[in-house]
Amino acid sequence: MTRREYLRSIGFTVGERGRFNDAMKIALAKYDGVFDDDIKPLKLNKLKHTKPKGVANPTRQKRVRESRILTGYTKEGFKIGFDGCNGCHQHMVYCQCPGGIVPPKLVVRCDEDIVKIP
Repeated sequence: MTRREYLRSIGFTVGERGRFNDAMKIALAKYDGVFDDDIKPLKLNKLKHTKPKGVANPTRQKRVRESRILTGYTKEGFKIGFDGCNGCHQHMVYCQCPGGIVPPKLVVRCDEDIVKIP
C-alpha cells in the first residue's frame, strides 16, 4: 500500500501528485507500518561489472625501465629528485622519449645516463 492509497482508505481526498497538507502528514506519522513508497527497487542496470582477478588490462602501457628516483642539480647547486618526464608528462617507467627522460626546467645538470638535458 502506498501513502496515497492509505490516506484515501482513511477518508482523505488525495490526488496522484502534489504535496500532503498538515493533517495528512499527521495521519501518516501515526501509521505503524511500511509503505511501498519507502522500499526502493534495486537498480540492476547500474551494477558494477568487475573483471576476474588475474586478467591483464590490454590497454596497459609496457614498462620500459625500473622505477627509481633520478637526481639533478639546479644552477644554484641544489639537489633535486624527480621521477617523471617533462617531455611526455609520464612516469619515468613508461617514458619512451627519444634521447631519454627530459628533467624539470629547474635542472641544469644531471649525472644520470638516461636523462637528456635540453
